[in-house]
Amino acid sequence: MFPEHTVTALRWLTHLLDSLAIPYQLSGGFAAKMYGSPRPLNDIDVDIPDSTFPLLAPHLLPHSTFGPERYRDEKWDVLLMTLSHSGQDIDVTGATSARMTDATNVTWIDAPVDISSSLQLPVADMNVRIMHPRELAAYKALLNGQHQRIDIEAALRYADMHSL
Repeated sequence: MFPEHTVTALRWLTHLLDSLAIPYQLSGGFAAKMYGSPRPLNDIDVDIPDSTFPLLAPHLLPHSTFGPERYRDEKWDVLLMTLSHSGQDIDVTGATSARMTDATNVTWIDAPVDISSSLQLPVADMNVRIMHPRELAAYKALLNGQHQRIDIEAALRYADMHSL
């Protein structure tokens, strides 16, 4: 399902998160692919509690291309660290204080992520935590683009098939 460089980066990251006992969930396009979205994967999106950045960041710095720092544009206001590992881009985002604009990109809304509702699913030889499909669909409904609609349909189809 995923190319080897993606699995290698994922294995490295989840092993590090687990060894530091940092709660996380994979979200975004990665989660959508886990739920059957056919679109290509751009990056691995990982949500962690903001409070765990000081513990995790020193381990990530050799792979950092941005942050950790507050990132803000017309859509997002988040604590963010962007990485590259094994040729795979990874965005590590603070789940606690996340804010984003609504679908019209006008009104700022708080968008904290509930990591505790994630599902544990198999990827290659690992079990990883994936954003709940209904939460993924609700989050992606605030974003624009055809690929978001594709991801929403896949997430809702998965949730219905598994009675979630």
